[in-house]
Amino acid sequence: MTRKSDSRREICAKLWRDVVAAYENKIRARHELVARSQGSLSGLLHHGPSSWENESAAEEVREALADTDHGSSGEEPTRQDQELWRSFVSAHRSSRLAQDGFLRECDSAVEILRHAMNATGRCRRAALDTAALLKPHQKMELLEDLLALASYTHGQTHLSRRIVLSLPTEWLKVHLEQAAKPILQDASYEEFGWLLELYKEVDMDLARKLAEEAVNHPEEDVRSVGRDFFTT
Repeated sequence: MTRKSDSRREICAKLWRDVVAAYENKIRARHELVARSQGSLSGLLHHGPSSWENESAAEEVREALADTDHGSSGEEPTRQDQELWRSFVSAHRSSRLAQDGFLRECDSAVEILRHAMNATGRCRRAALDTAALLKPHQKMELLEDLLALASYTHGQTHLSRRIVLSLPTEWLKVHLEQAAKPILQDASYEEFGWLLELYKEVDMDLARKLAEEAVNHPEEDVRSVGRDFFTT
């Protein structure tokens, strides 16, 4: 039995390494697409036949370009642009296949993702990208971890927030406060601010309660976060 369990762990560990490697390859292809594209990226996002893969890949590029004006010129995509786009779509497909295989074959996927989410760098990024594909009941198991990552500024704050907000609203209303307790025990204005914004998306009564807690906090910068809630 132990030998079989060890074998399963080794398989899952390998599948997870494959996920991280494929994710990194996808990110490199996306960066190259954005950096080297000579024509209009807006044209590239609509290039070729419509498919789930194209739409999913295009959405990821749109998110990467959200804060830039790259590709707004209206130029036609060049041949190099089209090659870069095809390379990115292929890398995106490979990444998704690796994630699907990992989630399908590993009963311990949630625990592996929890461990990776509490690491740094590429493992965390790959873990959050994969966690977005989990079934709702699996995401629920990761609520405290996701909430912690949605409560301060880093490269994946918004993704962590989106995953939390993808959970059923009525379920979040019941479980959000309890999951946030460990964070709020030693929270600064940053954590209060991020959590307050997230609470507002879930339930205004919960947000008001958190804002009142902030107003009564011993630190002035946290109190200012609470006051801003009631004055805006």
